[in-house]
Amino acid sequence: MNARLFRVWLSCSLLALAFAAADSAAQAPEPPQVPVGQPLAREVPDYEEFTGRTEASATVDIRARATGYLTRVLFKEGAEVKQGALLFEIDPRPYQAELMKAEAALTQAEARLQRTAANHKRAAALLPTKAISREEYDKITAERDEAEAMRLASRAVVEHAKLNLDYTKVTAPISGRVGRRFVTEGNLVKADETLLTTIVSQGPMSVYFDVDEKTVLRLRRDRKDGTGLPVGLGLADEKDFPRRGTVDFADLRVDPQTGTLRMRAVFANADGTLLPGLFVRVRMTVGEPRKALLVPEEAVAFVRGKAYLFVVSDKNVLQRRLVQLGSRHDGLRVVKDGVKATEWVVLGELEGLRAGMTVKPQKTPIPEQKPDKERR
Repeated sequence: MNARLFRVWLSCSLLALAFAAADSAAQAPEPPQVPVGQPLAREVPDYEEFTGRTEASATVDIRARATGYLTRVLFKEGAEVKQGALLFEIDPRPYQAELMKAEAALTQAEARLQRTAANHKRAAALLPTKAISREEYDKITAERDEAEAMRLASRAVVEHAKLNLDYTKVTAPISGRVGRRFVTEGNLVKADETLLTTIVSQGPMSVYFDVDEKTVLRLRRDRKDGTGLPVGLGLADEKDFPRRGTVDFADLRVDPQTGTLRMRAVFANADGTLLPGLFVRVRMTVGEPRKALLVPEEAVAFVRGKAYLFVVSDKNVLQRRLVQLGSRHDGLRVVKDGVKATEWVVLGELEGLRAGMTVKPQKTPIPEQKPDKERR
């Protein structure tokens, strides 16, 4: 190949390479746009979160207090009943007969007392005139006193018979929701043995939860025993802690096996949603509000159980920053450590992002989110 042809070939090759480089540069993707914002600084309440179980403030096992055959069941299983409502009826006829027998004995005792009292009155008038002896007078007095005692005993038997007759009508001792019946009509029930049904109150609901030793010591150092502290509650299908209650009891000793202290909070149950035995989340305020940095929940990602945020550098390069998270507040999450208030954090749309990637940040302020409407 002569020099002239070589120069032509070289020029064409260089030109082709230039066009290829230009085409490659034209096809290079632009950096992805990501929303970024600086952590929100504000005061948040200081609280700790626990898990607990609901328990009715009152639960009563309804048992038969009279022995006999069950004649009627007067409630619908699962319905709400008022205090004093008639639930069961036991055959009253044997107890009515006992009452009539006791009343007859009482009438007999009263008649005897009336006769002995009249004899005693006459004897008392004759004694000063020596018409009767002291011995005879004492005998008449003793008969009167014995008749009085018999009248009192007969009256007690009548009251007991009335009580047994009343026990044949089983009423609700509290207001609440009645459970299923354990005995049907026609069966024999025994006093103080046969379980008929159960009533659970539907008013204020108690929640028991265990507080760790560290929190207990903190409360003790602040001269608090936990009672009176405000508490939030969230059910399994509820966001955050929309229900409000108050701690009304703290146990007297820490459980040496678990290192926790059992506490109880009371919550209103106006809508009837709370049932005994529910698993709940409890948030208890343990201190005064403090300053904190918050980011949206959508900004937090996890890898192998560790939380991290994407932080954009001054050269628009992503950095993966491990952080220590705190409590939740109105859709925001407290960041205890790992990020500064002046840094720009990716607020969402984390899919496909990786450390070292160049991005095009879109600065967006983090909104002050408001809590859901509280249910009381």
